[in-house]
Amino acid sequence: MILIMYAVIFYSLIQDKLSGLQLPIVIYILVILLVFLVSLTRKPVAGYYLTLLGVFFLIISDSILIIEHFVSTFKFASFLITATYVLAQGLIVYGVVDGKNSLHSKNN
Repeated sequence: MILIMYAVIFYSLIQDKLSGLQLPIVIYILVILLVFLVSLTRKPVAGYYLTLLGVFFLIISDSILIIEHFVSTFKFASFLITATYVLAQGLIVYGVVDGKNSLHSKNN
């Protein structure tokens, strides 16, 4: 619920600056929300919280990217986008692999 509120507030703050790209941005935001919802539905095995944290950093990265591209550039934007994106991808991959390894070792 909090994430949906964030998405609505975030979109309302940037919609005037999207230069006719409102629909693609809405679709993009919905896809990111879907990624978060899918990550919530995973079984809470090893790596579950790492994956959730990774998706959270992905949302931060994408939010900064949209602000930097459509609203206003700011110092260190590229660094923040890259750092949060790399952290997000690393946490997601590590969380998924850790979860798979945990399930695999329980089955043996």
